[in-house]
Amino acid sequence: MNRQFKYFAFIFLSSLIFSLSSFSQQYWVSPTGSDSTGDGSQTNPWRHINYAIQQIGVNNQVRQRILNVLPGVYAPSTIGEVFPIEMIGNLWLKGTDSSNTILDAENTELAIRCWKTKNVKITDLKIRNGIFPGNPGNLDVIGGISCRDGAEVEIFNCVITACEGGIFSANNTQQYKDSATFVSAHDNVIKNSQGNGIKVTGGDLLCENNVFDGNNSGLATGSAISTIGGAYRVPHIEIRNNIIKNGISKGGAIFVGRRYVLIEGNLIFNNRTQGGFNNGGGGGIFAFPVWNDTCIIRDNIIVGNTSLIFGGGISILIHEPWPQMDFRVQRNVIAYNIALGKGGAIGVHNGNHVIVGGESGMGNDIFKNTGADSVNLFYHDGPFNEQTMNFQYNYLGSDPDKYSLYSEPDSLFDISNYSDSMLICGQTVNCDSILDSLGITGITIPSQPEIAEGFKLYPNYPNPFNPSTMIQYELFQALKVRLRIFDLLGQKVTELLNKRQVPGDYTVEWNGTNSEGKQVGSGVYFYHFQIGKNTRVGKMILIR
Repeated sequence: MNRQFKYFAFIFLSSLIFSLSSFSQQYWVSPTGSDSTGDGSQTNPWRHINYAIQQIGVNNQVRQRILNVLPGVYAPSTIGEVFPIEMIGNLWLKGTDSSNTILDAENTELAIRCWKTKNVKITDLKIRNGIFPGNPGNLDVIGGISCRDGAEVEIFNCVITACEGGIFSANNTQQYKDSATFVSAHDNVIKNSQGNGIKVTGGDLLCENNVFDGNNSGLATGSAISTIGGAYRVPHIEIRNNIIKNGISKGGAIFVGRRYVLIEGNLIFNNRTQGGFNNGGGGGIFAFPVWNDTCIIRDNIIVGNTSLIFGGGISILIHEPWPQMDFRVQRNVIAYNIALGKGGAIGVHNGNHVIVGGESGMGNDIFKNTGADSVNLFYHDGPFNEQTMNFQYNYLGSDPDKYSLYSEPDSLFDISNYSDSMLICGQTVNCDSILDSLGITGITIPSQPEIAEGFKLYPNYPNPFNPSTMIQYELFQALKVRLRIFDLLGQKVTELLNKRQVPGDYTVEWNGTNSEGKQVGSGVYFYHFQIGKNTRVGKMILIR
């Protein structure tokens, strides 16, 4: 079965089954309930989550189960809750008040364990202070939610904080090579973890619409997300539409290694490396592909990240000349990143099979990055063979001089067809003449509508604008639409729309104000459009 179809089928079917009361048995647990006299009903709930799950498993082996967790603090010190919470198959662990339903492991154990469990949902909970048992302070493990050995788990609308890592998806044993662990994590907040926000070793991951903030993986790679392959199967990773900020790691806010990875539509900003893996490359994304991997990085905003060595925005490190590798960096905004080594925007080691831009309409906007020795754009230290490195059709703000682009003498590096001007409303203009007063360069604005499956999106008009601009789109089918505005530092300015819409023509106006109704200043802003499973990022210029 196609993996992407499998993901969506799992989520749809589990949601459908759980939503049908005829298929689902509901139980309740409360910090004020009783294990000895309670019966698990809403009026007479059990007291402890693990006790409730044990009773549910005994009472009902077949039907879908929903365990409603009533508000309160479930912790060893408050009610004697025992961790980890041991999930069973066909169970939805559901908080009834997402702001006040708290699972606090109090640094005694892993918070939740999902091993070999199918059709599991964990929602609407605050999960905190989970650790990896027996390894206090070890930042290469997970203490929040552990999913292993063929588990299928959906996690959404949870806040996971102050754990030794947030979520773990693993499938590293030969026994489960044909039964992949699959985790769908969406609409969660994962913050202040002493470890990876999400760590994947051989499992599959669909990661959408989450916020990662202030996670510190120490001397491990990937403060927000770290993915490596398993020894027995090909993992499939999709990372879409997340906000990833303020992370610290030894390599990338997102670290990707092995097999199929899609990184699309994310906001990645203000992350930094502090040494460790290859001395700390890739402030925003660190890619370490092996074998014949596929890695697609597109439609992301990567700004304000810092790398200890090369590749302030993106670092790509390749150790073998894999002939079938498919590695593409396309349609991203890469700006204001810093490399304390070379390659302020992108650094590549042995990147024969890497395409950055590569064709008309797929180029990246790369501007105002800073690297050592004035190597501000690209650093490329040579290929394994004479295959040409493709860096075509990117917008670079100005003619790349001999300092901004560094390539080893023996390497072949094609940077042709770059753009040194931008398009505004279909007219080619010089960046400096319009934006000098704003101190901003490097904007590429399309003038034609984009047609994709299910919708047609037009560029905002007018652009530049004052005082307001219109964003027009057409839906060919009913889809959920979300529209947010961000500034150049990746900070959210406002959210204009977040709802499901029927087919038709729509126009959304942005009047240059933030979420508090206050006017924002002149500058460059981005609209971040999510239409169904598609993501588009557009650039707008406000001139007061």
